[in-house]
Amino acid sequence: ETLSASAPVAGRSIDPQGVVGFDVAAAGVIAESGEIDSWTSIASARQVITIGVTSVDANDLHPYVEVAIQGGALLAFVAGEDGEDGEDGEAWLDGVRFPVTGEYELRIRSFDGFDRGGYTVELYDEV
Repeated sequence: ETLSASAPVAGRSIDPQGVVGFDVAAAGVIAESGEIDSWTSIASARQVITIGVTSVDANDLHPYVEVAIQGGALLAFVAGEDGEDGEDGEAWLDGVRFPVTGEYELRIRSFDGFDRGGYTVELYDEV
C-alpha cells in the first residue's frame, strides 16, 4: 500500500510509553477511549522486523498499530482483525523494512477508538 505522512487522530492524546526492544514483550494499557500509546524503537537501515500486539483479553481491545519514522512518514499499519495470522485481539505486521537507521515510533490504539484494555507489544528481527 502507498502510505502518506502520518498525523495523530484529531482529539486524541498520545501517551509516551518508552522504548521497546527486540525479543522482549513490553506491556501497555489503553486506559481511556481514544488514547494512543506511543513506543519508540531503534532500527538499522534495511532491517526487517515483525511487530506483534496482543490484547491481554481478546474481548477487550482490538488493537490498531502504526509504525512511523520518528516525527515523519507512516511505514506500515494494521488493524487487529486484519493482520496476517491475526486473531481477534491481535495485530501482526510481518516484514516491515526500515529505510534508514534511527528511531521509529509505534502507535497503538483501539481499532474503533472506544475499546480499552491491556496489551503486549513484541518486536522480532527477521535475520
